[in-house]
Amino acid sequence: MYQHTIAWYQGEILEAWFIVGAGVCLGLIGLLCHFYGQSTGAKALFVPMMVLLVLFLAIGVPMIYSNIQTMANVADTYQTVGETQFVVDELKRVANFQYLYPISIAISVVSFAVALALLHFDVGVKWKAWAVALLILGTSFAVIDYFSKERANGYRAVLEQAKK
Repeated sequence: MYQHTIAWYQGEILEAWFIVGAGVCLGLIGLLCHFYGQSTGAKALFVPMMVLLVLFLAIGVPMIYSNIQTMANVADTYQTVGETQFVVDELKRVANFQYLYPISIAISVVSFAVALALLHFDVGVKWKAWAVALLILGTSFAVIDYFSKERANGYRAVLEQAKK
């Protein structure tokens, strides 16, 4: 049973590496725009892309660390508490983070709404650069939510089947 839990954590770690990688790519894009961009629009992307870099690193790096730490203890926990209690504990843990999915969708919706407002009104090139960053942020949260929720639902189904 705990092999499914290990697979879950490996998926979380992979997802976190994608978040870190996306942040690094956005940071590189920001640097390239700043140093090689010829337009004010390109140069204006520097700060928003650096903010996304920091945000993505702040999300991804702790995810990697905590999931690696927790995954290392799964086998011991499974052997200590037994399969039945392990399944109950995992079901509770999975249920406890379900509230994050509506929050991530709300972040996406707000990001898109603010970005569209900034793009619609003539607010200047720097604000339009922030709109681009908000569109990237909103899309990122929606994509992460999509894959994470799919894995969570699959894992929960396996746990519920094991509980029977």
